[in-house]
This record gives sequence, C-alpha cells and structure tokens, in this order.
Amino acid sequence: MKKNYYAVIPAEVRYNSALTANAKLLYGEITALADEKGNCNPTNRYFAELYQVSTVSVSKWVRQLEKEGYIKTCLKYKKDSKEVEERVINISLPPPKENLNTPPKKSLKNNIYIYNTHTLDNILNNNTLPTKNQTVHFSPEVEKALEYFIGLFSDLKTTPNTKAKKQKWLKSLAFIEKHYELKEAYLAIKWARQDSFWQSNVLSLPPLLVSKNGERKLDKILAKYRSKNKNQMPEPMQRIKGDWKIITTPDGRKEVQVTNNYGKTINEFLLTQHNGYSKADIETIKNFLE
Repeated sequence: MKKNYYAVIPAEVRYNSALTANAKLLYGEITALADEKGNCNPTNRYFAELYQVSTVSVSKWVRQLEKEGYIKTCLKYKKDSKEVEERVINISLPPPKENLNTPPKKSLKNNIYIYNTHTLDNILNNNTLPTKNQTVHFSPEVEKALEYFIGLFSDLKTTPNTKAKKQKWLKSLAFIEKHYELKEAYLAIKWARQDSFWQSNVLSLPPLLVSKNGERKLDKILAKYRSKNKNQMPEPMQRIKGDWKIITTPDGRKEVQVTNNYGKTINEFLLTQHNGYSKADIETIKNFLE
C-alpha cells in the first residue's frame, strides 16, 4: 500500500478530548494513505500489523474517529453477495468548532503535530525520545493512570520523584496503552506485586517493558495472570473471546457488551437474541465485571 512521507493531523483532531492519542495518530496515518479525493481502503489488520497492536484496538480507534465525524467508512460488497469485498475510508473533517480550545500559535512550533512518518514510528515504538524543544502529548487515560500505577510501588523508592522520571513513566504507560490494555496491565502488575515469587522481581514500571530475547517481563506477568484468572472467569464469558465490559446507555442503564477478537462489538440485545445468552448468563457476567 502506497504511503505518503508526511501524516497530517489538523487542530480539530489534535485537541479533541474525546479521542485517544492513538486514534489521533491513526487519523494521521489515514491521511498519509488517502488519495486526492480523501479515500483509502486499508483493513484493520493492515493497521494492526503496521503498529503491532490487535485489530480490536484498531477497531476502537476507527469507531472514535467515525463517531466524531472525522472519517466515514463504506463497505463494498461482492456482486450478488453479502460478502464484503473492501472497506473504503473517506476523510470528512468537519468545519473547526468556534470554541475550540487550542494553544496559542506561539507554542505550536515546539510541539509535534505534523509527523514525519519515521519520527512517528520511532515515538510509537518507544525507541527515540523527542528533542528538548519538542513535546509529546499523552492521552487523558495515560495521564489518569499514572497515579494508580505509581501506587503499586508506593512502598518502594523506585517511584518517579523528578519531572524526567515522571515523563519516563508516562512514556511507559503510553507504550502499554498502544500494545496492551492499561486496565489489564494494571491488574496483572498488582497481582505480581502481591505474589510471593514475582514481588521481588517487579520493582518499577519502566524495566517491565525492556525487551530481552524478544520478550518483555510484562509479557510473562500477563501470561501468568491470564492463566491464573482463566478458571475464575465465568463460563458465559469464555464462549466469546474478547474485551468484555459494562457500558452505560444514554438512558442511564448498565449493559454488558463484548468486542470480539475480530473487532466486532456485540451488545446485550445481540448476546441474548443471536448468541444464545440467557438473562442469568448476562447477570452472571455483569456481577463478575462489577
């Protein structure tokens, strides 16, 4: 697939707090692939392999961009068939909002907003730190997660006590957000900090992400944590592998939904009407998640 050398992220996208940092970066990648009409047809698997993340993560970012009106997706079907032939993504940036809260123009020159694709790839993969005149912006989820991850090591002297160390921890969390799930990583590290074997081997966050022989210590911890919790997960949740969670509907009700490993989101109605889940199954899952 042909790529342009630059990826462009307009202010309307950059400062939208409803988007995660990775969704904004995905928008930039889409601009780099789009033709003169703003169209391109990459699959979620293409993006997943490009950034070494799951298709579930890519699907979440695409939905965020589409919900905010920055892209439109259209499925093209094979002739006389319901089989999808390709998905076309069209860039459809709406007019800037009048009350868009953007930084003063004076400060823009020192921030990374229009990314050279090589620089972008280096930052995403935690290989290259920005220069002192550049600023990396972290997602609200990463900023919020920092205090919780610090709390896991509060009994040690390895917690970040300088601005530079805090930035290193934030960068580590941004890496986790891109390659893993922040919540699962937090729970796995929390378990490891209480485990008799792992406790003495988990003393700080950044070292968990150092790759040794192609594997990170966090990978080992997650594998043990998942194995330990597999038997604890209720049977109804094991029928569909994916990201289970409870959402709040617009009318204030709490519902169960799952995004499977193919990126498809299945709500409570579909679970009961098309996937054979009973009301008791839904209640069991809801109780477990809560």
